[in-house]
Amino acid sequence: MALLCAAPGAAAAPQPPLVLLVAPGSNGPFSSGQVIEVTAPANSILRPGRSLSIEECTASFSVPRPHRNQCDRRTIQPDLLRAGADGSFTYTGYPIYALPDAHTLHETKRHLPVCDLTHACVLIVGYDLDDPGHRIWSAPFLVNPTPGDTGAYPGTATPEVPYALALPVVVIAVIGGTLLIRRRRSSASSSELI
Repeated sequence: MALLCAAPGAAAAPQPPLVLLVAPGSNGPFSSGQVIEVTAPANSILRPGRSLSIEECTASFSVPRPHRNQCDRRTIQPDLLRAGADGSFTYTGYPIYALPDAHTLHETKRHLPVCDLTHACVLIVGYDLDDPGHRIWSAPFLVNPTPGDTGAYPGTATPEVPYALALPVVVIAVIGGTLLIRRRRSSASSSELI
């Protein structure tokens, strides 16, 4: 799936160059944790050789400056990315997350921003993410939470999950204890017969 970039906000804001998000084999929303390729063609916004950051933000981020809670700094790629001689780049291996993400990013359900099937997100790419003259962004996209989650944060609708996980342990302990008592009684009865 390829998503073309759009300039959110006022028409007076400069139109950033295209950013393509490529999701191999996908024709719908991304899956949380899905690894994608992020690509930008030649442009005059990203300076050649500059170190770039990719960050997942809410699609309604403020132009020209996103608020701190509109982008998730934990989603910045871990390794080095540099703009090419013409400002272009390709980054393979960027994971998209339903946010907040408790599994990988260890976020609480109150963490912002929210990105799921009802709250669209974008990727912002640049070398100074706070300066609109040094960043570009993707078209809005949706993310399907991890299977089994109700929303982006696991366990929000199923508080009984810890009990369900403890139940097999309790059953094994009860059965083991019963068998141990029977063996001791059986052993004691056998020794009385001798």
